[in-house]
Amino acid sequence: MRYGEFVNKVKVICGTGSVDALPTELLRRGAHSVLLICDNVGGAPSAIKDAFDKAGGIKIKAAYTGSTEFADNKLINELYDIYTLNQCDCIVVSGGSGITNTAKLLRMMLSTGVRNIDALIGMDYIHSAFSVPFAAVPSVLDVGVDATKIAVYLSGNRLIQLVSDEATPDCCVIDSAVMKDVAKKDMGLSCIGILSCAISAYIGMQSGVISDEFSLESVKIIADHAIAALEGDAHAIGRVGEAAVLTGIAVSNSMVGLTAAVASSITSITGVKQSEALPCVLAHCLRWEEERLKDKFARLLYYVAGGEVYLSTADKERGDECCNRIQSLICDIASRCDISVKLSELGVDESAFSDIVDAVEVNGAILSCAPHIGKSDIAVILDKSY
Repeated sequence: MRYGEFVNKVKVICGTGSVDALPTELLRRGAHSVLLICDNVGGAPSAIKDAFDKAGGIKIKAAYTGSTEFADNKLINELYDIYTLNQCDCIVVSGGSGITNTAKLLRMMLSTGVRNIDALIGMDYIHSAFSVPFAAVPSVLDVGVDATKIAVYLSGNRLIQLVSDEATPDCCVIDSAVMKDVAKKDMGLSCIGILSCAISAYIGMQSGVISDEFSLESVKIIADHAIAALEGDAHAIGRVGEAAVLTGIAVSNSMVGLTAAVASSITSITGVKQSEALPCVLAHCLRWEEERLKDKFARLLYYVAGGEVYLSTADKERGDECCNRIQSLICDIASRCDISVKLSELGVDESAFSDIVDAVEVNGAILSCAPHIGKSDIAVILDKSY
């Protein structure tokens, strides 16, 4: 048995009506005055407000609704002032990855007393003088950012990542009542993003026994429930939300790999959103990895297609069949949600491929890719994705 480590500091509360348990959870942590932070997609979900209206001993003292984009140091300082002036003692965030990262950074600023986030760059561990109770209630299905210890912010024209336990919420509430208004296309992109990150965490160099189980369960949930979630089934939407959190926890322990490196590099060179680049490159990245990690993909087939298909498929064909099933699922989701599966449809020009290849080579996510990949391999993946 090889050496491994696994950490999960997030308490996950899930199920229909689970948001009503949030006030009590925060009260247990000594909180009484909430700063509620939401993005401007839908504002504060009524289910969250109702939960605190019904609760005794804890109230929403101040609320902020902001952009879905990543925050800079100025905005985080403004939130710091809102928090302190209103004598808040905890943070609740609801929305997508942009606003969730903003709340994470505010928590880091409050707990360390550092008013310049750039001063934390390069620290392996960010120690806090005290911990601010912090809860995430996603209203936008994302790829598990709510459960990770990564916080992203804008410094100048660059996106900077900080890694700290202080960026991890104390609890994450998954309630379909909060996520019921997710747009169909966003739901489809989220399902593909969750699938991509879960598979990367499973096949990557840093994968471990426990994180593998989180990743594989997430893959199974997406395979079983993505289509029903797109059709508005509340149970399925809640299950996809659970898959997002499982993936976030797995990624915190195992990291992402090739697909994330290629998609984020496309974003950095062309400006196309990473969530929209993923459906174009995922199947082709997985095909390349399957040729080198056949045993991993053979096992993955069970979670993608179920036991009957797994048992009826010859051993040597399981990896290839797994990729076929994943590609079919991506295409099914894309066709239902008007999602592009070719880079050319997104307006990416082939002339950018050389720069994208160079960007992939220096992307940190590529370090978790189990097989070594060269420039020519990346170029082939881009050509097939075009």
